[in-house]
Amino acid sequence: MKNFVKLFRIIALSAVIIFGFTACDDGNDNGDPFAKNKTPTADDFIVSGLGPFAYDNTQKAVTIKSKEGKTNGSIYNIRYNETLTAPRSVGTYTITFDVGFDIGGGWNNADDLVAGPLIINPTNSVAIRSEAKLITVSDEDVYVFGSYNNKPCYWKNGDKIDMPDDCNVAFSLSGRSYYNNFTVSGTDVFVAGASDTSNTACYWKNGEKIELPVPDNAASYLAYAITIVGTDVFVAGVYSIPSAVNSWNISIPCYWKNGERTDLTVPNNTFRAGVSTITVVGSDVYVAGDYEFANGSGSSCYWKNGTRTDIGVSLAFTVSGSDWYSLGVNNDNACYLKNGTVTRLSTNVSQPTALAISESDLYVLGYDSGVGCYWKNGVKINGVGGNDITVVGSDVYIADSYFNGLVFIACYWKNGVKTDLVTE
Repeated sequence: MKNFVKLFRIIALSAVIIFGFTACDDGNDNGDPFAKNKTPTADDFIVSGLGPFAYDNTQKAVTIKSKEGKTNGSIYNIRYNETLTAPRSVGTYTITFDVGFDIGGGWNNADDLVAGPLIINPTNSVAIRSEAKLITVSDEDVYVFGSYNNKPCYWKNGDKIDMPDDCNVAFSLSGRSYYNNFTVSGTDVFVAGASDTSNTACYWKNGEKIELPVPDNAASYLAYAITIVGTDVFVAGVYSIPSAVNSWNISIPCYWKNGERTDLTVPNNTFRAGVSTITVVGSDVYVAGDYEFANGSGSSCYWKNGTRTDIGVSLAFTVSGSDWYSLGVNNDNACYLKNGTVTRLSTNVSQPTALAISESDLYVLGYDSGVGCYWKNGVKINGVGGNDITVVGSDVYIADSYFNGLVFIACYWKNGVKTDLVTE
């Protein structure tokens, strides 16, 4: 059976923590009801250091110590008796410790120590994030592609539509730059990825899965980008096959036109190859991607009708007419390339995340000195940063997510006005 590594995993934290104690005790009862030979209760202990906790398989520090003169550390222990299984809602909880002792390998519970708060921290929890990653507008309808609880979904005019359970997609390309695996044509919604149940690369049209052929000996496969031209569906992806000379599998970038696959060439001894975008201009098919050798060297590149051109480091890529554009960073400065010529957008530490072309105007979304903005034809416009940008006429749409102090919320901006995206 072909193996496919699931892109998403809910992480559970299960912990049993045993605590031993050495109490300050002179060994005399002296009428003290909490002397060393007295069975301890919860009131005999002080608990500190609880929270924030998260489902990231890390054990947080908890300090539990006996009050002076009240317990015998050689006999009595405390253990953490609750098992946490993700997903758990964000919030504040109490947790319970067993106060007791071991006799002959068996646990004897004497009392329960209830402590808290246990805080589920949304910064690290897998169960409380909604994120907006890509945005497009079709027939005045606003579509935002993203995830809720790490499961792919999209919003149409603010209403959330979940993708099928077997839908696996790649999200982050680099930092806040994302694969172009979502598009809309008319009212039809297309998502590129791979299927858990049928073990193949595929795309979904309005939730219906269309499989994409790969060789029988393919070890892995994933569709990363999709675009629609008329009635033609173009999908870019990567599959791997066993190497005849090396211990690793060989990555082969490719694209499908209406299900017919065309493989793309990479240098000999390539360790890994990827694709991120597919664009069609007239009869020319452009696929942007990268390749890497085992020593870590390599290059971003694009293929035009199968012919590869190396372009250094690329965070996003598009084509307009006969001109190609790529985003990058030069000496910590955001920049873009037009047909290989570099234009620096800022002299500050800055990061581009996405680009869009509307008519003859080039828009680059990003952050300048940590502050969100976009550049229009090289002129910075302060406002918000984000993950993706699209422009329709004079309207600028930006997909973004923000932290409200409790959870991450997906949203989009239209001309500087924010709209939160519902998750239920």
